[in-house]
Amino acid sequence: MEQKEKIKIADFLAIYVKQKGSANKAAASLKVSPAVISHLLNGNFEPYSDAMFRKIGVGVGYNTGELVFVETTNAKLLKDHIDTAKKVKSVITVLGDAGSGKSKISQNYEANNSDVIRIRCANHWDERYFLEQLLKAMGIKNSQNKVPYMMEAVIEGVLKYDVPPTLFIDEIDKLKDAILMFFIPFYDDVKRKCTVVLFSTNYFKKRLEDGVRNRKKGFAELSSRYSTFIEMEQTSAADVKLYCEAQGIMDKSIIKIIQKKSNCDLRIVEELVIVYKLENGI
Repeated sequence: MEQKEKIKIADFLAIYVKQKGSANKAAASLKVSPAVISHLLNGNFEPYSDAMFRKIGVGVGYNTGELVFVETTNAKLLKDHIDTAKKVKSVITVLGDAGSGKSKISQNYEANNSDVIRIRCANHWDERYFLEQLLKAMGIKNSQNKVPYMMEAVIEGVLKYDVPPTLFIDEIDKLKDAILMFFIPFYDDVKRKCTVVLFSTNYFKKRLEDGVRNRKKGFAELSSRYSTFIEMEQTSAADVKLYCEAQGIMDKSIIKIIQKKSNCDLRIVEELVIVYKLENGI
């Protein structure tokens, strides 16, 4: 939980204390000690976990109106791997099941790190459109219509950054083979000059392996460059519980229902949470 959100919860708490008439009455209502109330009102946030802030936030009526990003097991795992990759400007490929939270994690990392260039791929992209999206994400106005010149502009753009950038290619498994071939010369030209993180389902790994086995042109080169795989863990029931609580759902029976219905698919969890919040005015 970010500091600014904790400050907002403390502000709501101050109003809540006034409504209750005293800090002691507020503490009793929220089922916390008076010391907790005193600390938070005085800006002493350090001793308290995000879970405590979420609990108090729900109790005092704090609601962002938006779904809160949650530091799941995989979110922490990927952050550590990306931070390590950035230290040596390496290339890694993140693999995770559908609904494991890959895109949300990459979006959150981008939002909190100014060096990140992120694009999210789609099945319908061709070579030119892929490069257009990459140039756009880099803030480079495309003055060329020919693919070779656009590719050159991408590489030159990466090399011109004062601080080596971190390139996120989300859902790379959706790109056609012809587009994947761009990543061979790209790797050669920017190696150790930027960090590259590919995000995909496990299908991408199989696609590379099948391509190498069937001797498809370029796939041995791709596999050699992009086979440092980071495999995400299966989302746990504990992660789903953490997610629900972060969105203001504290009822254990409701959380168990969401865990069961979603089969720990975070995309389904999100939809179930949205529906529950709408139906219950949370």
